[in-house]
Amino acid sequence: MDPSFDDDEPFIFRLNDNGTGPSLLVKVCAERGWRLYQGYNTGLEERWNLWWRSSAFRSASYKTLGDWQFMNHIPKGGSMCRKDNLSRLLRCMKRVYGAIYDFR
Repeated sequence: MDPSFDDDEPFIFRLNDNGTGPSLLVKVCAERGWRLYQGYNTGLEERWNLWWRSSAFRSASYKTLGDWQFMNHIPKGGSMCRKDNLSRLLRCMKRVYGAIYDFR
């Protein structure tokens, strides 16, 4: 956990790059007692726990994450989410690791 965060502080969620996002997501986060991130253009860039974006993050964004921070996309997630890419990756894993990747 970031030393600048107090354990009693609520979870802080960040939406896109401008503070807007799906109303259902905002409602669910608010019902859990989470606070909406207020640090846009204020210099408090690191004071959030969850960053939700509609589009993928730049790979540099993942390198700067603290242990207390999460993003809703995983790096190169599209490689696994499309069936053709997943099939290609599984074939490669089977060549490298053998029968453990033989799903029949």
